[in-house]
Amino acid sequence: MATLETVSGRKIKVTDPDPSTIEITDIAWALSRMPRFSGHSIPYIPYSVAQHCIQVAKDLAEYGPAMQMHGLLHDAAEAYINDLPSPVKHLPEIHAVISKLEDSLMLTIYNALNINPPTQAEEATVKLADKNQQAVEAYNFMYSRGSDWNLPKVDFKKLQEFEDPMTSIQAYDTFLEFYQILASEISKAK
Repeated sequence: MATLETVSGRKIKVTDPDPSTIEITDIAWALSRMPRFSGHSIPYIPYSVAQHCIQVAKDLAEYGPAMQMHGLLHDAAEAYINDLPSPVKHLPEIHAVISKLEDSLMLTIYNALNINPPTQAEEATVKLADKNQQAVEAYNFMYSRGSDWNLPKVDFKKLQEFEDPMTSIQAYDTFLEFYQILASEISKAK
């Protein structure tokens, strides 16, 4: 069985994950060290998947903390299977396998963290925020500015508000801090 060891020493069975082996600090650590666009971007400090998730969550503020939590965690499975670039991830022979792994891991992560999985409508809202963020990131960090990536038009106000890449430890700390704030707000609302 495919087993991955996390930074905290936990053993994750990638094809049959156990909620007791999932730890938010492992997720934050891995995502904070994963560069967006497979590292093929131009900033001096790579823009991490963790910082991307933080920004997607911030962009969902109008929908409340539960939706923001979905934004923060939308790429959490990548902590265990990595961030495959979209052109690779969507190859037919790979897509079915990756989707199955991601879906299983995400359900396990939500279960471990005691968070309700998003509805289809919530997933669609997160996906739109994700695509909008990808457009801003491509504009800032890619040679082509994402001009031929079929992305939403970049909002100039959003470009001005865009944060520079964080170091991995800053992204790790910020991700965990934001997670704790959102978890507290969700708990209060119950």
